[in-house]
Amino acid sequence: MTTAISAPQYVEFHSEPPTPTEGGGRSWSSRGQNYVLDYVEAKAADLMVYDSDVEHVLIVPDDGGDLAITFDGQKVRVTEAAVIVLPQGTAEVATRRSMRFIRLADIRDARGAARAVNNASYQRADPRVAGVVVAERVKAANGPEVFLLSDHPPEEGRFGTMFQSETFLVNLLPLQEGPRDPEALSPHHHDDFEQCSLALDGEWVHHLRTPWGPNRNQWREDEHRSIGSPSVTIIPPPMVHTSEAVGQGMNRLVDIFCPVRRDFIDRGWVLNAGNYSVTVS
Repeated sequence: MTTAISAPQYVEFHSEPPTPTEGGGRSWSSRGQNYVLDYVEAKAADLMVYDSDVEHVLIVPDDGGDLAITFDGQKVRVTEAAVIVLPQGTAEVATRRSMRFIRLADIRDARGAARAVNNASYQRADPRVAGVVVAERVKAANGPEVFLLSDHPPEEGRFGTMFQSETFLVNLLPLQEGPRDPEALSPHHHDDFEQCSLALDGEWVHHLRTPWGPNRNQWREDEHRSIGSPSVTIIPPPMVHTSEAVGQGMNRLVDIFCPVRRDFIDRGWVLNAGNYSVTVS
């Protein structure tokens, strides 16, 4: 392919103007080619109404919150860290104390794309990025599905803690206390997956290398980008990349893919994969 490899993107939420929430909290939006990500710092008694034409996802990264979801007459309360898959339709999300959460909706429900701070980067699609692929459900969901992280502790040999929806794969990576061993990094690339690395806590350096093609004018210097939290780093294919925690305290990262990665399903790492078909990339 002669098209130049896309540049990585970095969004540090607290450096961008927030959008106020109904209850006095604040939120920020960014996006990838196939989805929109909302990072929300809600106040007690905040209320968000999400009307979606597609299945969408909430990530509650912290214990000690208090989230009440009302959907189709059902009420679900979440008070610890979780990943929540919401069916298409209208969901009311109320917070009973100050807390943060993340919402993911794929681009089939494009209403949020315009508010993303990096929306201009997607006026032209990257032809290297795989499009949205919908994994059909084999187990019906009649309401919100709540996957508590406490029910799925880390296991040796399993890479992170992964859940999927029909279009998203969310990988909550192990907490990193202090800096990562600089002699044990994991540079790799993806042929057609755009990766979103969501830094929830700590300080990070994202190391990125653009492969050389035949056109030297398209080559780039390696990047070693320092970034804080909360932030997102968008890594286009086929950039070589690895993320290094450098903060002295707790460092926490979530990797997000859209569509779902078949290779992770095949390894048995996606904990709710049995709810879906496996006809994904």
